[in-house]
Amino acid sequence: MSAGVAGGEWGDSVVEARRTALITGASSGIGAALARVLASRGITVGLVARRQDRLAEALADCRTDAPDSQYFVEDLAAGNLTGADRGTRRHGSA
Repeated sequence: MSAGVAGGEWGDSVVEARRTALITGASSGIGAALARVLASRGITVGLVARRQDRLAEALADCRTDAPDSQYFVEDLAAGNLTGADRGTRRHGSA
């Protein structure tokens, strides 16, 4: 049996012990859904995706229960990421 974040050997305790999660592909689909679920548990989430408009919507939902959550607009498929060298744009700071 494989262990996973949602169950198995690790269960919820690993995610909840950290209290912070970075979610890629967070502007739609599974990534956005996961971000909302984790935030609803009070876990601060960092949302990463290319589409700023959708990230802003997901962030607004997440901040209901996790007000310190933020989003980062980045195309992770572009490769060779070095953070500051690529000019990562951080948004949603208080």
